[in-house]
Amino acid sequence: MASSMFNKPKSFSLGSKSDVDSTMSDTDTVTSNCNALTGSPTSDDSAVETQFSELSASDRGETESPTSQRMDRSLHIISDESDKTMDGSHRDATATTTNNICPMWSQVFATPSTSPAFTPSSDMSSLKQNLHGLALKLSTDRAKILSRTGKNCATLLMDIATLHDELTHSIKKQCPSTLQHAASGTPMEEFANNVNACVMSFTKQTQSFGVGIRNEVAKPWLDNSANLGDVVPKIYSEYVASRSKCAQARKDALKMRQKYVGSVKDAEGAIQSLRKARVSKHSMNSSDLSNPASPQRVDSSASSQDGGGEEDMEWENALRDFGIRHGLTKNCETVICAFEEIQTSEEQYCSLVDLENAAVLDAQTMELNALDAVQKVEEERILFLMESLDRFLRSEQTALDGMHLELALVPLDLSSGSNHKELPVPSSAPSIFMSPRKRTQSEDGPAIAETRLLNLPDNLAELRDNMKSLVGRQATRLKTLKLVSAYNDGVASAIETFAAGLQSRLENEGYGGKTNSKNSPSSVVLNKNEGERILNAWNKVVSSLETYAVHANNLSKQIKRGNYELYNILLSAEKELKAVNESEENRWKYLCDAAKGETKAKLKQKQLVTDLEKAKTRLTLVDEDGVSDAVDESNSERSTSFMGQSTKIPPSLTPNMNKAMGKMFAILPGGGEDVMNKMLKPEQRAAILKKNLAEAKLKEAKATGSFEIASNVKSQAISAYENQAEAAVTKLKTDEEYVWNEMQKSLANTVGALKSFRAMQHDSVVSSLEAILTHNGGVVLEDLAQWTVNTEQRV
Repeated sequence: MASSMFNKPKSFSLGSKSDVDSTMSDTDTVTSNCNALTGSPTSDDSAVETQFSELSASDRGETESPTSQRMDRSLHIISDESDKTMDGSHRDATATTTNNICPMWSQVFATPSTSPAFTPSSDMSSLKQNLHGLALKLSTDRAKILSRTGKNCATLLMDIATLHDELTHSIKKQCPSTLQHAASGTPMEEFANNVNACVMSFTKQTQSFGVGIRNEVAKPWLDNSANLGDVVPKIYSEYVASRSKCAQARKDALKMRQKYVGSVKDAEGAIQSLRKARVSKHSMNSSDLSNPASPQRVDSSASSQDGGGEEDMEWENALRDFGIRHGLTKNCETVICAFEEIQTSEEQYCSLVDLENAAVLDAQTMELNALDAVQKVEEERILFLMESLDRFLRSEQTALDGMHLELALVPLDLSSGSNHKELPVPSSAPSIFMSPRKRTQSEDGPAIAETRLLNLPDNLAELRDNMKSLVGRQATRLKTLKLVSAYNDGVASAIETFAAGLQSRLENEGYGGKTNSKNSPSSVVLNKNEGERILNAWNKVVSSLETYAVHANNLSKQIKRGNYELYNILLSAEKELKAVNESEENRWKYLCDAAKGETKAKLKQKQLVTDLEKAKTRLTLVDEDGVSDAVDESNSERSTSFMGQSTKIPPSLTPNMNKAMGKMFAILPGGGEDVMNKMLKPEQRAAILKKNLAEAKLKEAKATGSFEIASNVKSQAISAYENQAEAAVTKLKTDEEYVWNEMQKSLANTVGALKSFRAMQHDSVVSSLEAILTHNGGVVLEDLAQWTVNTEQRV
């Protein structure tokens, strides 16, 4: 540590000795005029002139007046007392140094008293004259700046704590309930619970870190900075008040000095008037003054040996006698009054100088005390700041250590059971055979009832139920897939928002490579005023926060990459579900239509076979029937009544008539047998029945062919359904296993990303802590010592 360039402060006042001497120089004119009073003095005036010469000598300082001697003695006493006081202050300051690194500012920065330029009585508004307490002013200004930068840094940490609160709130608001709802009743339920526990551990520790930043670092730092901004200006204001007293005392002393100078000028004028009157009287009474009575001479040496008051009375009496003898009483009294005014002004001026010296002493003492107080506040600030930065990093380290991110993989059980919650999948096509009111049981329940109703193999019912189960599970899986994807996306988005907010907040303060062009960032002001070690510690914290933002951004990207495959599955999952469901319903509808066609064809064939048998029976009965009721003329016309009207039947029927008559009688009850027997002849009835028999045979043959075709179509539909449904079942099971595994991998990737983030951030925090520990304790006070050296050289 370099030795101080300042000398030991001493009490001084520009209004003490130097001003008195300069004022006495003005008295030389008065003295010279007194010497010239008599011109060519006679023996009668020798005593008086002797007194005036002694008075003039005292005014010039050749023989100091008692008043001047008293003033000088007073100044010397004050100076000696000041030296004693300052010496004592320095001894105390040296003995009470707060640390072994930085010297006491009262010892190093005390304003020297070797030059009038450093007087505390100077005008504080003048930059050139205001040199007293310059180091105190610099330290006070620095404390104000550091108070503002401290508030800015604390506000930054407060905003970072708020970002942590928002992050944890975003994750807690949607993610846990989303994942629990998604995995409930699915093969991934146990694994999802483990993932949720890991994410909640991360969230809880992140929230704890945010609370620690706010309560343990930001708020105390904000309070400390506010206290620094209040205490230091208050200390300096007390010093300014003492300086104001000095300035006022100096102002009063200078005002009295002007009055003193005015008194000297008045005395000079009175002496000049006395001289002129003396010369005038001498010229008129030159004859009377040739043999004057020798006045009694006053022994000035004897008088000077007496007290100062006796000496003053001697020359005043002598001057009065002189005035009485020469008729100059009024002029002499004017001179005596003028010198009395000088003496009064001199005494008042010296008294004011004493007051100024006392104010100077108080200002010097106040400066020393203020320097010590500001230094103590600054030392406390530095130590507090280092503790706060250390506490910040340790709080983050504790939060990272408290995160439980160990995830155990749980094998997925994809067998159909209670862990497969199926959603009802509405059929896209209605049932073929049953009305909407009667097919609810067939749709929602097993397909065995429907297959038996359609005369289908029972294995188709099992295959149909399996397909419906797989489609329902696919719908459940799709819902779970959406929720898991939303869960990952919610976590990633919350972390991404946090990282962007943190990065933006740091950039606004001038970190991260970007600065605010409108206002000077606090980082620039901090770098100009803060010490090297404190800056290193703070930059380590900021570097840790910058790394925090980068790691959080990478964490968000890693979670989104793990969710990318789920996005791809989701793009086609709904379409695939709809396609699978529609394909299954179309296959089943085609099969049911084929079964329906076969059943209809079979029923029609049976009906036509029955009609054929009936036609054969009727024809046989007609052939066996006799002609007992025949008329005489077989070809005569026959009339009868039908439906209340007379109808003539021709003796023979054409083929078209046989067909028409057959259709007409077929609509009658019993096939129109009774009516036919009454209206037609046996041969006519036989012709009609033969025609009907031929048509029945033709229809029966066609129905048999249609039945065979429908049976073949049904067989082909059964085979196609079996093949396509089995292939679909195999694909659905494969897709089911793939999708569940992808969802598990995505959630595992989320936890893995959190674990990687914790490891990288933990390394960053540990590195910053190790760097801060090198400056912890009293070592950081070397910043204050360095600033002391730099400021000492600057001053």
